[in-house]
Amino acid sequence: MWFVPIIHLNLTFTLIDKSNIRKSFLTKRKQLNTQDVQQMSHDIYRRILSIFDLNSIDVIASYYAINNEANLNNLLILQPNIYLPIIKTNHLMDFAQFNSPKDLIANKFGIPEPVTTKTIAANKINVCFVPLVAFSRQGVRLGMGGGYYDRYFEHNKDNKKPTKLVGIAYDFQESDTIQANDWDIPLDIIITNKEVIKP
Repeated sequence: MWFVPIIHLNLTFTLIDKSNIRKSFLTKRKQLNTQDVQQMSHDIYRRILSIFDLNSIDVIASYYAINNEANLNNLLILQPNIYLPIIKTNHLMDFAQFNSPKDLIANKFGIPEPVTTKTIAANKINVCFVPLVAFSRQGVRLGMGGGYYDRYFEHNKDNKKPTKLVGIAYDFQESDTIQANDWDIPLDIIITNKEVIKP
């Protein structure tokens, strides 16, 4: 008789804990100055180039950095087959091809996204550079809480050639207190300004 309320309380605690972790790391990221963001983003980009031959990858998915996120916007200029997320209803998203900064429009979260109907199937994406708020060395990603990436890549491991999911982060975003939920999709690699982590 006591199992139900105890489990319920544990789940509630987990949700509150993740919310607090998210707020804490967003505050830390907000405190970065422009020079910090530029330097650490440059270091991350160099590490990407050290382990990926981007020109040999057919389809790359990335993100448009906002609010002091690690900035990979160089990819948008240098790589021809870049896809960016577009937000849909019911916490769903898709990836659409990036053509030009002029073809971007801010979505409801203020994130620039492509204005196009040319989307791509999830199983066609070779590598996806994933933004995050915090991460663990076990490959657990803490995002903004919407679950968009988890839903989009829900069947990734069932694909013949799964998309390699690469978390992009500053080194200070590491946390050993993040617990994975059953629906969380793990990262294959985490690249920070200090190291490459392979869970």
